[in-house]
Amino acid sequence: MIPPFIVKMVVTKVMGILVEKIKIDRISDYVFKDNNLDKQMKVLRDELDQVKVELINLSDRKKKK
Repeated sequence: MIPPFIVKMVVTKVMGILVEKIKIDRISDYVFKDNNLDKQMKVLRDELDQVKVELINLSDRKKKK
């Protein structure tokens, strides 16, 4: 079994290399943080949900008449 402090040193060094060479921090930001398109999609979904509710209300009013 490898001692924990050695594992920690190796993992820290490997992560440093990944961040430096592969720009893994930018990749993780792209994957896990919302960008402009994600924000626009959320707004469009909210607007679409509002339109659906209005349509349902409209059809309910027509049925009552």
